[in-house]
Amino acid sequence: MSTMPFEEPFNAPMDEATAQMPIAADRQSHRWSLPTRIGFRFAFCYLATYCFFNGNATIFEAFPVVGDKLQYWLALAFLDPAQWIAQHLFHVAPPGNAMHPTGSGDTAINYIALLILLTLSAVATVVWSLLDRKRPHYQTLSAWLRFLIRLTLGFGMVVYGMLKVFPLQMHQPTIMVLSEPFGMHSPMALLWNFIGMNPVYETICGSAELLGGLLLLFRRTALFGAMLTAFVVTNVLLYNLCFDVPVKLYAAHLLLLALFVTLPDMRQLFRFFWLHQPAAPTGVWVPPARRAWFRRTTIGIEIGFALLAVGGMLYEAVSDWHEGHPKDAIVTPLRGAWRLDAATVLDAGGKPVPHPVRSKDGNTFAELDIESAERAAFRDDANKLSYFTTKTNPGQHTVEFERDDKSKIVFVAVTPDPMHLTLTPTGAEARTASVMSFTRVSPIGGYPLLTRGFHWISEYPYQR
Repeated sequence: MSTMPFEEPFNAPMDEATAQMPIAADRQSHRWSLPTRIGFRFAFCYLATYCFFNGNATIFEAFPVVGDKLQYWLALAFLDPAQWIAQHLFHVAPPGNAMHPTGSGDTAINYIALLILLTLSAVATVVWSLLDRKRPHYQTLSAWLRFLIRLTLGFGMVVYGMLKVFPLQMHQPTIMVLSEPFGMHSPMALLWNFIGMNPVYETICGSAELLGGLLLLFRRTALFGAMLTAFVVTNVLLYNLCFDVPVKLYAAHLLLLALFVTLPDMRQLFRFFWLHQPAAPTGVWVPPARRAWFRRTTIGIEIGFALLAVGGMLYEAVSDWHEGHPKDAIVTPLRGAWRLDAATVLDAGGKPVPHPVRSKDGNTFAELDIESAERAAFRDDANKLSYFTTKTNPGQHTVEFERDDKSKIVFVAVTPDPMHLTLTPTGAEARTASVMSFTRVSPIGGYPLLTRGFHWISEYPYQR
């Protein structure tokens, strides 16, 4: 009797006892169609390899120290050949022709590595099909693949979710962002600031991702977890596609893995949700076993893996949260965006003359954005930012600016009123550095984007 791909016979819903019994043996009359068998062989080669070698969230990452290194070296098995092909066959221009530090998962080398994986999977499928023509089905191997994908996908969603439950992936907009002209934002920056603007929204999004991942790790809840994950990741993939976020390949594979997990029960879901008929899932969630110890082992793996995944990510999230939100952070009244009105130095006669302040690129600074007592940036007339580490001494009314090259300048900061600021250099730089006068351009009470808050009652829409 023909069945849907990778599922038990349609008329054989599984109860608690049956779910742990061995599935149909090859000698039985149950048989998959030829396209189904070929499709499974390709799916196994492609998806199983991806789960181990993708370099993002794999099951190895759940294990401290050893897991990260192993994941890195496994990823190089495809990235190193991809780099060679990029340089010698496709002649990709720099920087895409070499691996480099990047937050992107959609580099030219990533696409070439995916092409290698597709090619190898296709070749392996042909060889497998020639050597194993007579096997009627792959029910047992399908269960093992589904088990592997559940752990891999579940961990990936736990990682995704924990970075948002603790709002670490998207931060609240900084002064630098808030003072940027709206039209100058990239689509990705607009999306990041939209989600990060309200930490509660980001936490709720992360909770949905985390819940889907946790449900996937356990057999009884895996189907619901896969459906929830497919829904959530579809939205993530749409974000990546529509706002040019360079994680399209990984998000697409997360969706592919979620759909594969639901595939054995697709017919039952159709019966239940569309035909409104009684239906029971028929997919095998754990590899088949004849002995009780194997069942206990698989349950132990699920529980242990969930604890490792959540515990490890919780530790990292809390550490990153405290690092990004130090308790001793100094709040400065200088916080805001300041337009540079004048920059002068004293000539030989003691008369102030214009002396523009320039960036390393030779552009003239036009604005000072002070985020906190530890961070500031100058914006030049080409709308580029030059970041500085700052140290504020409220008692002496001084601010120290330090560049990436460790060069420092100390200024005396004077604010005759909340709208104006003057920075006067001190020490050895007093004769050569410019005295800068600023006018505040940011609202004293804060930007409405962050201060508007929530209102149950609104007589008129607050849209400006």
